[in-house]
This record gives sequence, C-alpha cells and structure tokens, in this order.
Amino acid sequence: VADIATLLIAPADGSVIQAIAAAPGIAIGPAHIQVLQIIDYPLRGESAAIERERLKKALAEVRQDIEGLIQRSQSKAIREIFITHQEMLDDPELTDEVDTRLKQGESAEAAWMSVIEAAARQQESLQDALLAERAADLRDIGRRVLAQLCGVQTPAEPDQPYVLVMDEVGPSDVARLDPARVAGILTARGGATAHSAIVARALGIPALVGAGEAVLLLAPGTQLLIDGQRGRLHVAPDADALQRATSERDSREQRLLAASEQRHEPAVTVDGHGVEVFANIGESKGVANAVEQGAEGIGLLRTELIFMAHSQAPDEATQEAEYRRVLDGLDG
Repeated sequence: VADIATLLIAPADGSVIQAIAAAPGIAIGPAHIQVLQIIDYPLRGESAAIERERLKKALAEVRQDIEGLIQRSQSKAIREIFITHQEMLDDPELTDEVDTRLKQGESAEAAWMSVIEAAARQQESLQDALLAERAADLRDIGRRVLAQLCGVQTPAEPDQPYVLVMDEVGPSDVARLDPARVAGILTARGGATAHSAIVARALGIPALVGAGEAVLLLAPGTQLLIDGQRGRLHVAPDADALQRATSERDSREQRLLAASEQRHEPAVTVDGHGVEVFANIGESKGVANAVEQGAEGIGLLRTELIFMAHSQAPDEATQEAEYRRVLDGLDG
C-alpha cells in the first residue's frame, strides 16, 4: 500500500487551534516564524587531533555561554535547567563516544551531532514522558555546539513585539529572549513539562506548545492571539475577539496587581476563617522571595537538594547552617 503524504496548509484566518497550554497569559502580536537553520558541515575531518581541539574550543565557548545564562538568571528553575545542560556537555558517555568517532576520521561536527542525535532518540524511546522530553535539551546543546563549530550566528529579533513561532524551542532559545519584545511563544511540537515551557513560565511569557506543524506555514506577520490559560491559538482574529482578549488580559493584570498589593495581609475566607499561607522551597535562598510574596512560613523544604548540591554527603554542621538560614529568614 503506497504511503499517502499528508498535505499541510497554513491555518486559515479566523481559525482557532487547540494546543497545549505551557505558560499562562494572553499574548497578541505578529508571527515571527523561525525555522531551524540547516547547517552544512563536512563528514570527514582533517585529523583526530585537529578535530578534537576544534570541538574542545566549541564546548568551552558554549559552556561559558551557559554559565552566563546561569549567572544572569533570577529564577532558580532556570538556573537548574542550565546546570543540567552543563552536566550534559561534560557527560563522559557522550564525550567518549564522540572521541571514538573522531579517531575513525569523522569531523568534529559529524561526530558530535551523531552522538547527540542517538542520545536524544534514546531519551524519546523511554516510557516516562517527562524523561523523554529531555531529548529537547540534548538537541538544544547539540545545536549550540554545532553553531559554534560552524560559526553560525543566532538570527536577530524583530524590533517590534512579536509572537515567536518555532518547531520546538530549546531552553536556551527561551532564556535569551527579551520578555519586553516577545509577546508570546508558539511551537509546533513539545509538551507542558518541557524545560523550554518551564523557562517561559519563569520569564512570564505566555506560551502554547504542540500546536501542529501547520503553524510553521503561517505567513510572517500574521496577527496571532495566544491564550496561554486555555491553550488556544487564534489566527488573524477579528476585532471582537481581540477586544475580548484585551479586556481579559487587562482584567487579569489588575487582579494580579491587587493580589500583589494585598499579599502581606492575613488570608481570611469570606466566612471569617483564617488560612495560613506557606511556601515550598528547594533551598534557603528561596526564603526571602517566599516572604516577599506573602508566605507566613515554609510548608516543604526540599532537604534532599542540599545533598545533591555537594559531591559528598554534607556533615551535620553544614546541614544545620542551611536550615538555620531558613529559620533566620522567617525571623525564627
């Protein structure tokens, strides 16, 4: 039986597409379609020594770039994602396999991308959907290193606020975005638990993922309306739809502002019952932000993370100091 290829056409003006809500909020703006660049590179290298040195330099540049993202980020969730990326770059299983290929005469680009793609496909084959989505992280660092090897620059952003449309957005793609210029994010693939979605939520950028490949065929500049709460994409919406969305966005912002202004007031139900507001944190550094946001105490402290942050089990004094910082942050 002959395969029948599915003919993709761009979504029609006025259509509404149900996608996956990845980051809440409403975004309105012209579509900026960004298709992954196809980077050509030689399959064979000059020599294993030369290719190894080229790859070493590229990895160092990307590692430094990631370190900059970690240092600039105000979000613990974002920092943890890029610390994971650093660990991927240093994974001996990956680097050993790449070195084996270099010895066989492959170029640094070919060896690196072959190993990254094999590892990504292995992740995608896992039964655990959350772990399978980490394939996007592997491909993200893979593309970064490849671009560094080939001297490919990241495309410039439009000057006006826009909705970024991509097949799949890597975490480092999102972390580099300017929330003041990016109204929203729309991807053809991906899930709500992907690291790129986590980064979008941390930056406050409304995002939809898994909208289907047809969105990549949208004409650049097409007006888009993203509803990150309901997971809906409105293509070239009419004036009424835009008005409703704008009103809803303004109303949401007013509610958030009102909640922020009242965050330090006691939480009391309409029938007069007090409710304690506690926060869950992963490290002592999170106490100050929790208190600033109105938390009266800590409900869950991820004590296992202090062990993960050390190469060996922390002693009693180290653990006590960490927990005391939490208590001090809560004024005892």
